[in-house]
Amino acid sequence: MQNVKSILADLDANYPEWKQELKKNNDFTTYEDEVLGHRMLDLVFAFRRVCKERESCDLDIFMEWIDDADTVAALQNKVEVVLIYYKTFRPLREVLSKDPKAVKDLLEDAFYHFVLRLDPGINRRCKGRIDESENVVEEILLALDNLTDYYVKRLYVQEAVEKDFEDETGLSRECCELYGKLYEEHFSELRLNLILYGLNECQTQLQKIQDFM
Repeated sequence: MQNVKSILADLDANYPEWKQELKKNNDFTTYEDEVLGHRMLDLVFAFRRVCKERESCDLDIFMEWIDDADTVAALQNKVEVVLIYYKTFRPLREVLSKDPKAVKDLLEDAFYHFVLRLDPGINRRCKGRIDESENVVEEILLALDNLTDYYVKRLYVQEAVEKDFEDETGLSRECCELYGKLYEEHFSELRLNLILYGLNECQTQLQKIQDFM
């Protein structure tokens, strides 16, 4: 919370127009003043930490420090974007406190049978482990797949994967170490899958161009 206060104080003192800049920018990178852009990003991630601690991203959290409704709405939208994976994995965090093994089993099953290969029965098995709707399970599986693609594209080493995965999901250190181990052991196959997918996408686009011509 102190970090939020200090960032807001710095913005008010050195960038009196920061609220207007925040509201007119739809992303995090279009500020003409590079230093202001960095401070805005600091503010977003400071609020992200608060929302993670409270397991909520309600407007009231932002209204504690900012009294302008439009600014609050714009800032909340940006924080929601960087919290997307944390919110998606909330059902697993809730199960984790009661049955850590169920979460580990789900992660391992999902990695082998959704991320690495596809088993049509994976949704049903995962649904049984966490007692959630099919839509919730599908969101978790897709989030896991997207995060894995992100790490592979950037050639993350295992330690970096575990650290970022913990930050993004809020899962236990043991779960993140399990995921990191699976990632490292199967990195070559993951990378090959990504390459093949990219080639297939290129072929599809070329076919569309040929059909258009």
